[in-house]
Amino acid sequence: MKPSQVLLAVAAAGVNLASAATPPGSTPQVANTLGIQFGKNIVQPGELIDQLVADAGQPTLYAPSPKLNNRNLAKHRSPQIDKTYIFTMVDLNLPFFALPNTTDFASLVPGIGPNRTTRLHWFEYNVHAIPPFLALQNFSTPIADYEGPQPPQGDEPHNYVIYLFEQPEGYKPDLSAQATYANFSYLGRMNYSIKALEDQIGAPIAANYFLVENENNTKSS
Repeated sequence: MKPSQVLLAVAAAGVNLASAATPPGSTPQVANTLGIQFGKNIVQPGELIDQLVADAGQPTLYAPSPKLNNRNLAKHRSPQIDKTYIFTMVDLNLPFFALPNTTDFASLVPGIGPNRTTRLHWFEYNVHAIPPFLALQNFSTPIADYEGPQPPQGDEPHNYVIYLFEQPEGYKPDLSAQATYANFSYLGRMNYSIKALEDQIGAPIAANYFLVENENNTKSS
């Protein structure tokens, strides 16, 4: 698929599904649909993605384009090529049963559904929307490298949400977090608060999400 076709398809998804850019029951709710593409597959909000596809490598992201009639851009500041952005990817369905028994469950950030919390899967800053197709490109070392979805076997499909924020002028991330998030198995990635980030840098201007189920749930015996 040509880049121009990719962007048009992403924009079409934004027009048709912009009101569902984030999962029902989650906060914050976001109107603008961020473009997500795994290989040739352009993700529509809430689409079930094969675990092997999502785990094989990070997707390409595209900013919503005000030139392509994304109907909700008027409600938020639209991405500009001369601006800098931050994005994060978070699992909103991490089950308590996957955590150590010593966990202080009462202190956890609530996920979607009872006995669920969150887990950070990706965090990049100094991101720019590169013309002509507004692909998002990072110009710094990620705060948290992309970690493919790994929902527990036997669990329901998990919601993986990518939020796009405008990076405030003078923003200085906590670079010590890079060491914390370097080990994918480290518990430091769990219990991640999008609300805390929102309080620090402002509300997300776009988002999109996809579902992933453990591949062993669907394999025949």
